[in-house]
Amino acid sequence: GEAGFAELQQQMLQQPKGSQQVQWQGQTYQVVFHQVAMDNPKMRWAVGFLIPQQLVDEPINDMRQAAWGFVLLLAVLMALAVALTATRLLQPLRGIVAAMHDIARGEGDLTQRLNIKRNDELGELAGEFNHFVEQIQQLVRQCNSTAAEVSQVAKQINKLAGYSHDRASQQFSEVE
Repeated sequence: GEAGFAELQQQMLQQPKGSQQVQWQGQTYQVVFHQVAMDNPKMRWAVGFLIPQQLVDEPINDMRQAAWGFVLLLAVLMALAVALTATRLLQPLRGIVAAMHDIARGEGDLTQRLNIKRNDELGELAGEFNHFVEQIQQLVRQCNSTAAEVSQVAKQINKLAGYSHDRASQQFSEVE
């Protein structure tokens, strides 16, 4: 059925421009309207455009899906980084545990020392973590870039709506 037209009419009588969601022939539309008034001859019209709601929602839904994909990718990367970090962290620790085990069992050479410096696996782990953080920063930059693209698309849609309104007003004045 049809719904929302009474509210649209009320809004059009009260406001010079705006938008309202309506149902028409089983589909949802966004109606964008703007009043056109003339003094000679005296008249007050409103020009409105029915835009399928799907057309309005599609870029938003696409962006939402992309954002969820980004979040999923980020979660996978974080899980991968945690697994790599755990492996790299446990590798030198296993060597330390083995050396301590040998010493505790009396099989180790007490003259041997554990040599831990910044250039060992723990140092490498710090370098890998910094590389991981750098990748995360790049992903955040990409996310900000995507948000900027969404903003640009919204501005273009707004500009197109204004252009459509201007063209309609021009055509209306040419008809008279």
